[in-house]
Amino acid sequence: MSLPDTIAAQIFEGFNKCYDRFLSITRDSGQRFVDADWMGVQVASRERLQIYDGRVSQLINKLKKQSECLEVELWRAIKDSYIKQTKDSPCRELAESFYNSTYGKMFHHQFLTPPHAFVWAGGAPPEKDPPLHHYRLVGLPLPTIANQILEASGFLPHWKDKYTDIEQLAAVLRKQLERFPSTPTLEILQPVFFRNKGAYMVGRLFSEHINHPFVIALVNREGEGIQVDAVLTERDQVSILFGFARSYFMVDIPAPSCVIAFLRHLLPHKSDAELYSAIGCLKHGKTQFYRHYLHHLEHSTDQFDIAPGIPGLVMSVFTLPSFDVVFKVIRDKFGPSKGMSRKQVKAKYRLVKQHDRVGRMADTQDFANFRIPKKRMSNALLEELRTSAKDSLVETHDLVIIKHLYIERRMVPLNLFLEQASQPQSEAALVDYGWAIREMAAANIFPGDLLLKNFGVTRHGRVIFYDYDEVVYLVDCNFRQIPEPLYPEQEMQAEPWYSVAENDIFPEEFATFVTPHLHHRKVLQKYHPELFDAGWWSKMQTRSLLGHFEEFYPYPPEVCFVNHKGGHHCGE
Repeated sequence: MSLPDTIAAQIFEGFNKCYDRFLSITRDSGQRFVDADWMGVQVASRERLQIYDGRVSQLINKLKKQSECLEVELWRAIKDSYIKQTKDSPCRELAESFYNSTYGKMFHHQFLTPPHAFVWAGGAPPEKDPPLHHYRLVGLPLPTIANQILEASGFLPHWKDKYTDIEQLAAVLRKQLERFPSTPTLEILQPVFFRNKGAYMVGRLFSEHINHPFVIALVNREGEGIQVDAVLTERDQVSILFGFARSYFMVDIPAPSCVIAFLRHLLPHKSDAELYSAIGCLKHGKTQFYRHYLHHLEHSTDQFDIAPGIPGLVMSVFTLPSFDVVFKVIRDKFGPSKGMSRKQVKAKYRLVKQHDRVGRMADTQDFANFRIPKKRMSNALLEELRTSAKDSLVETHDLVIIKHLYIERRMVPLNLFLEQASQPQSEAALVDYGWAIREMAAANIFPGDLLLKNFGVTRHGRVIFYDYDEVVYLVDCNFRQIPEPLYPEQEMQAEPWYSVAENDIFPEEFATFVTPHLHHRKVLQKYHPELFDAGWWSKMQTRSLLGHFEEFYPYPPEVCFVNHKGGHHCGE
């Protein structure tokens, strides 16, 4: 075997070991769900996120011992051999991204050109139909079909009240039939989608040119038995389920491309990058994003510019108006109130990446040596980056290369949204802002900086947190009530009359700190008085310390079979 063939084989072997372990952790999701092993869910999620980088690092250490691997031109032949070796792989597209990661790390993300790396796809995976359960909604009573659907989940021996759920599921099917002029077909993906304390049977109802999602949400409360919690039949509901502010699904997909093709029918407005990321294939999600970015550059003419809103003290943020993301670069120097290092900022973003984001914290992707055509950057942005983030830039005659860059979905900053919103819209956003803070607290996260400018509003009207440089675990905070002054003059002093330690937080101050607008404060104090009570925050800490895992439903309570108490529903 030639040297390029040998190296290509080593990379492919590294990928297969990586993905086999990825699927091994994933395949245990069903048992964790049956056992209500929520601690195990959290541990497995973190472990699965760490597999990829660990496997790439091991492979790099091995390859660097072969001096020939350091010759860039050798990788033309390695790539050609890799294409041949992976052509029959059911997850060929993921294997190409693994090659890119290996090559990129080997050469510090330089020389990323089509002859050496998979800037564009080297080839499609073998065509394969998605694994589906098919139900023709004619000829059999709907309760019989509903029973077949529940049997297909594989959980029927662990069901809490099968007959009630069959009856209610049949009622949903009956109602959905009214949306179709002819009898539709129901298709449900065979692998169940797991995330946190939920499981989802993902499918669609279709007939001729009509296509509606049909997603069955399952729960196992307190380990008492599995039951149907809700059925989602609207595209916006399913879009939120697959949203960018939620943790990644665990779903057993040896051939992911066919499952992604099915999901496109349900969510045509979501990119392949978003869908691959949603099912946990994050690195290929990055690959797809970068390809989409390059394609967009070729078919647009607008300029990158400084993002609207109040500039951050830690990040310099910019946008391309025709593209739906924001680009964030760590500044060389932070404001005097930010006592942290670049390394600590990166650690905060990793913390959020590996934590349950509960639908309230935006996902981020980080890129090394990200290239932007200089002619597409406004003079104001170039000046801003040269001034505030010079250490992160490399400039050539036609490119600006950013050594380390974060990318997030673009949202309307909450402070700007409130300036433009009607009073009902403003109040709804503020109420949801309060829920965002409460739900993060229930997940053992304190945002640190609660200013409205650090939260954004999505197209669904959901409030999402996106500025992570001060994020900490809730249990590491010390929530205190402000002590009563010993005499009136103490309140007039410039400095507080009480001692303040590094981790001390005084919730009573939140109202005046968050917003100068009196009406905004009144709304928050009316709907979320708990946020200003140190005792409430201490109770939330106790719940986290006791290992309590809150339930976060990614759908509104009105779609639930039973209006359950004790959990958090999106939109409530």
